[in-house]
Amino acid sequence: MTNRVNLGNSLTVLATALCLAASGCDMKRLVIRSSYLMVQEAEAAFFEEPDTILAAEAAPANLKLIEGMARGVPDDPELQVAAARMLSLYAFGFLEDCCEGADEQARADDRARAIHQRALAYATRALDQEIDFSGLMKQDLETFEAGIGKLGEEHVPALFWATFAWGLYINLSRADVAAVADLPKVAALSRRIAELDETYFYGGAHLFLMVYHGSLGPAVGGDPAKAKAAYEKAWEIGGEAFLMTKYLFAKYYCQQTLDRDLFEKLLGEVIDAPADLLPEQRLSNTLSKEKAARLLARADDLF
Repeated sequence: MTNRVNLGNSLTVLATALCLAASGCDMKRLVIRSSYLMVQEAEAAFFEEPDTILAAEAAPANLKLIEGMARGVPDDPELQVAAARMLSLYAFGFLEDCCEGADEQARADDRARAIHQRALAYATRALDQEIDFSGLMKQDLETFEAGIGKLGEEHVPALFWATFAWGLYINLSRADVAAVADLPKVAALSRRIAELDETYFYGGAHLFLMVYHGSLGPAVGGDPAKAKAAYEKAWEIGGEAFLMTKYLFAKYYCQQTLDRDLFEKLLGEVIDAPADLLPEQRLSNTLSKEKAARLLARADDLF
């Protein structure tokens, strides 16, 4: 009996040693994956933070930590998606629509554009584990749609954050004809996400379609009726608690339709809403309130 136990222990030690020596089960991967469990708790605490200045100061260290993990295990889709999510949310939350002066905002937009590109690269790497997404991005729209049609519900996080980063990069690159030409592909991604899981990130796919149809002129895909329908769908899913939905509808739909009364009404509701309506997105709601106040102050220039 003792010999069997000793033999069993020896085999366990040998198997563990062989596992650690193998390329698919190396120590670095084990350490990074176990560390990411703790980082996820820190990420959750970050999004629950009500103090936007504190969050902005804490964000760079958290970003570099997650980005380092993603680089350490480049074939781990979850880590690539985490890096894409944190980078793009940082750029959108703390750099876009953040400044009072035009010159200062232009510099912040340049930074945001570069960070969204980096985020897109991580999301692309996650999707490349399943299909040649980086190659599909260079193809015509029909080929692109056929390619992403092969992806399933389990790929929604990677698809969504690719859409988030790519769409926001294009939105900040309206003078770049080549970048704007890719907007229909971002819309196609949004539609695919809505087919697979329209509830992901508070109806985020519908929110993107609202911005797409609400920010363009009719000649290039804009359609106020489709923008409003997408907003109503996002509102139905995300509810009143996710303030970013209402802020973005005011910013894009109300400006396109020149509806100043609705613009001021919606932004006023965002500003007056409690930031803790959605505790797990307290930071997003607080940023929405701050952005709404800055946008409302510009009403005379926009209408």
